[in-house]
Amino acid sequence: VWAENKHKHRWKSKRKHILEKYEYKETKIFLPEPTGRKWRQIKNLTRRETRICTAMITGHSLLQKHMVRMKKADFPDCEQCMEWEEETPVHFLCECMAYCTIRYNIFGKQFLNPKELKSLRLKQILRFVSASGRQL
Repeated sequence: VWAENKHKHRWKSKRKHILEKYEYKETKIFLPEPTGRKWRQIKNLTRRETRICTAMITGHSLLQKHMVRMKKADFPDCEQCMEWEEETPVHFLCECMAYCTIRYNIFGKQFLNPKELKSLRLKQILRFVSASGRQL
């Protein structure tokens, strides 16, 4: 119990812990606190589905922002909507104009608030990625 509470406290902290290199900004949008809910969903997925969900939750995907970090692209901007927004999982799932119809068909809205990402089911995210035709 002590370790769980310590982990939750560090996860919710606004400051990066001295022992960690990263702040996990993308991940904390999807997982505002460490719980077993997502794990229960992930454990029933295939390896490919797990890879896609992990890419979306962590931001380690083939979207432009991460491709720039890996030095595989020159600009982090979304090439789908041309709105000069960085192509991150949040932009892709919530804001990109190019996917309004797909978003409406799957989530019932043309746009999502990033705060809604924490309540999405992983199967919904997988349906969205599949319908978009994007390789992640």
